[in-house]
Amino acid sequence: MFTGLRPWLIEGGQPRGMPGVHNFLGILGNSNEHCFRCIIINKEVSKTIKTSNGSEIRLYRLPVRQHHAFRVLALAYAFIIGAWQVGKNRPSVIYGMANYSSISTLLGRIFGVISVSRLFGSLIPEKIELRQWRLIYTRYILDYLAAKFSGDLVIVTNDGTKFQILAKHLRIEKKVHQLFNGIETGFLNELLKTSIPLGLKKNKLTIGYVGRLSWWKRQDLAIQAFSRFKALHPEISAELLFIGGGEDEQKLRALATTENISEHIKFLGHVGGDTYINALASCDVFLFLYDASNLGNSLWEVMLSGRPVIARSTGDTQLVLEGKGPLIVNVDKNLDEIVSALSRVLEDPGHLRKMAADGRDFVKGFLTSWEVRVEKELRLIEQAILDRAKERADA
Repeated sequence: MFTGLRPWLIEGGQPRGMPGVHNFLGILGNSNEHCFRCIIINKEVSKTIKTSNGSEIRLYRLPVRQHHAFRVLALAYAFIIGAWQVGKNRPSVIYGMANYSSISTLLGRIFGVISVSRLFGSLIPEKIELRQWRLIYTRYILDYLAAKFSGDLVIVTNDGTKFQILAKHLRIEKKVHQLFNGIETGFLNELLKTSIPLGLKKNKLTIGYVGRLSWWKRQDLAIQAFSRFKALHPEISAELLFIGGGEDEQKLRALATTENISEHIKFLGHVGGDTYINALASCDVFLFLYDASNLGNSLWEVMLSGRPVIARSTGDTQLVLEGKGPLIVNVDKNLDEIVSALSRVLEDPGHLRKMAADGRDFVKGFLTSWEVRVEKELRLIEQAILDRAKERADA
């Protein structure tokens, strides 16, 4: 979480990820009705950031380099600081994000305060369906415990990863509310200014792929499918453009070299603002081949920019997007459907324009502003407080 927010918290720039956290804190920090004190444990710096309404974001440095040790020790550190803050300030709600939600639950029980768990989807439901229990109880244990020991109210980013499967498994369905992300109004208007392409340039095709270069975003599938597509259509000058940075870049570059297509693949890295919008506009079609699900802000932004999408049918992708513009492909067995979908793009430019227009219209009506999205969350929290007060009065 801190990595995505780091440019905002440390340098005062735009974050590289976690739009839900950035907008939630930003909107609350300017609210006339609410204020907060936020604790963030990180490896780099201790500092306090104050907002216009007197709210505070307090960064506490924990200089532990080893990743897994840091994750565990940060929970203990957060509990100690959190207990001090709750005892001192007596908040109406204790709100914990991701793995820290179990800390907010514990503090809520100790101090008798409503606790809210804010989770961001999960890769665990897919593992439950595959009955990969050993993997769940090792690699994903902190995520599992965050859901198992969740608070009085659980608010989850609906990113299509089927969190409801995990909620049913843990028998917490009644307190879980899934909400889709919002979008910044100004950014939405800039995306909508991008014109839908009339057709492909002669014998040229630029394929885009947006997302952090990470194992579950499956850029490797894009490289392999692109290699087959190039072999099938040698007459086309095709290029694959990765928009986003991440820890898997060198592995992906090595794979491109192995497939003998490295000269046709570009890694743009993380970009924002006009550079990001121009990068979207430079592409003819986008691939989204993520594991677990593709339903996230990157997909919505691509569709709003008027670009057609070929999406893998993982998670709730097909349930939400079927008939809404994107071509849905199944690649569990092989990559043929991706290659066929890309070939169809070449053969039917009219359908390509329809995909783009239908996709843009769908997302425009589907997403709300971040202000509306945060308001929904606040109403859920307020209702939880009222319900607790009623329970105590009835007792």
